[in-house]
Amino acid sequence: MAAERESFQSLRPAGELARGTDAGHARARFAGTEVRHELPALAPRGVGEILDTGIDVLRARFLACVLLVAPLWLPVLALQAFAREMQSASDFFAFLLGLALTFCVQTLGIGLVTAIVYGEMQGRPATAREAIGVGLRRTPRLLLLTLISQPAVLAGTLCCIAPGIVLAWLWSVAPAALVLERVGPVRALSRSVALVRGGFWRWAGVVAVQTALVAPLSTFSGVIALPQIESWLRLHLGLSPGAYWALSLLSGALLSGVITAFSAVFLTVYYLHARVRAEGFDLTMRLERLRAREPRSPGGTVEGVA
Repeated sequence: MAAERESFQSLRPAGELARGTDAGHARARFAGTEVRHELPALAPRGVGEILDTGIDVLRARFLACVLLVAPLWLPVLALQAFAREMQSASDFFAFLLGLALTFCVQTLGIGLVTAIVYGEMQGRPATAREAIGVGLRRTPRLLLLTLISQPAVLAGTLCCIAPGIVLAWLWSVAPAALVLERVGPVRALSRSVALVRGGFWRWAGVVAVQTALVAPLSTFSGVIALPQIESWLRLHLGLSPGAYWALSLLSGALLSGVITAFSAVFLTVYYLHARVRAEGFDLTMRLERLRAREPRSPGGTVEGVA
């Protein structure tokens, strides 16, 4: 992937060496006080370049992305396990509740990871604290966005599938727009429609490859959840029911966190690509990179990118 080099003077103490990463992201090398960064090129991207950038971000901030998202899955998986154990007559209600919680977690996960992705692409990596702060401030709007969009996508999917796919594409970057542009849910949906219009096959390619990448994890997570497999594992691991339940809950949350992190990173990169293609957002990003030459204030955040 093509990269642009940015040089600037850093006022950090020499002991605070910046984190080195592979080509395509912020790469630090100290020569006195000079730090040289290699950043992703700012230009419209094809499917391969979008995926390339997303994978680079994941390689650089994999643990941060996963550990931010995985805890969100703990209550969802716990409720789903509880519902299976109860085996009550309200299975359909439990299914709908689990589905709604899953949609909420996926949207909130994108909200948390978006700040990480944007900061990494601009050569100013956001800390977990900053990402959590951004996510918490956007949580009410992200939940409202989920309440508006996901029932419509689900209904469209049940009605001949095609309407649901179209809505999922048109609204695919709404969470990222809500977080980075600091707009409301309705405005984020309209922004998403305006940005992705005419790029269905790019979105479809990104989603298809991302789904293929996490398919082994999704399959593994589904297999170990089967009652027969659970019984076999519990017997061979020699764990009590409570200990096995806790272990399966943690491992399930971790696997779900990895899957959600993949989706969130690729959709955020796709959102930035759509803004570059539709609005020339690369000029704004170049200005932000110039500002990044200045020392970062202790209270600095990754916001203010609208």
